[in-house]
Amino acid sequence: MIAYAVLLSCVALLSISALYFFLGRLSRFPCRTIRDVPAFLQPVDSANVFQLLNPQTEDYLRSAMTGLALRLEQRRSLHFLREHLLRMSHNAHILLEWSNAELKREIIGQNEEYSVKNRMPQTSPSLDRLGGAKGIHDCVRKTIQNLILISESTA
Repeated sequence: MIAYAVLLSCVALLSISALYFFLGRLSRFPCRTIRDVPAFLQPVDSANVFQLLNPQTEDYLRSAMTGLALRLEQRRSLHFLREHLLRMSHNAHILLEWSNAELKREIIGQNEEYSVKNRMPQTSPSLDRLGGAKGIHDCVRKTIQNLILISESTA
């Protein structure tokens, strides 16, 4: 009886996790390009975040406020920081989707020259020009930094 309940709960957990991953796969953006990225990025105000994390600001609040007012202001600051962390997380997710799509497009999508023996993709001139996979990752990192600067300047 107990073994049956344990087996049934394991099957239920596996089914739920498979459904979760399947639905996540279906709801993903199919192939994000550089033209799609800026529309999906959310603005992040870094200056306000740094100001809230500044210990001098906290000291000023402690000296200017007492009791309930201080706690409410700290809670407001924490909610503000949480919102900005969620935005940064969202932006990182969008940029990772884009970089994975670019990497897949570069290695697999446009370069379908496979050797018959080992079924490994042959190197392409564009992949060699970028310095291989490490060069692609460096290029993606620089592009992400540029997109962050652009999104901060437009905000």
